[in-house]
Amino acid sequence: MSEAEPSPVDRPDRILQNFIAGEWTDIDPIGEVVVTNPATGGGIGVHPMSSPAAIDSAVQAAAAAFTDWRKTPVPTRAALMFRYRHLLHEARDELAAIRGMLDSIPEEVRASMANTLENQQDGSWGF
Repeated sequence: MSEAEPSPVDRPDRILQNFIAGEWTDIDPIGEVVVTNPATGGGIGVHPMSSPAAIDSAVQAAAAAFTDWRKTPVPTRAALMFRYRHLLHEARDELAAIRGMLDSIPEEVRASMANTLENQQDGSWGF
C-alpha cells in the first residue's frame, strides 16, 4: 500500500515580517514557506525566505544592538527581564490560548507557562 501524497496547504493571506533593528520589516524574499497549524494542517501565514543580503542586514543590526546592550548595567538588565516576566504573566491566558490552537492542549500549555514563570521568579531563565 503506498502512502497518499500530502494535500497542498492553501496559501494564507497573512505575510509574516522580519524583526530587524527594532522594527517589523518587509523583505524582498528569495522564496517563501507556508507556516501550518500542526493540529489542523491549515495554513497560518507565509514566511518569506530571507536573501543573503537581508540576513547580513539583520546580523549587522543585531551586532550593533549588542554593543549597546553589553554597556547596560546589570540592574537595568535585570529590571527589563522582570518586566518581561510581568508581561508574560499578564498575557498568560492569551498566550496559552494561542499556543493551544497550535497544540490542541491548552491545559498543558498553561502548566508549562506556569513552570516557566516560576523558574523566572527564581532567577533561572531556562537558557
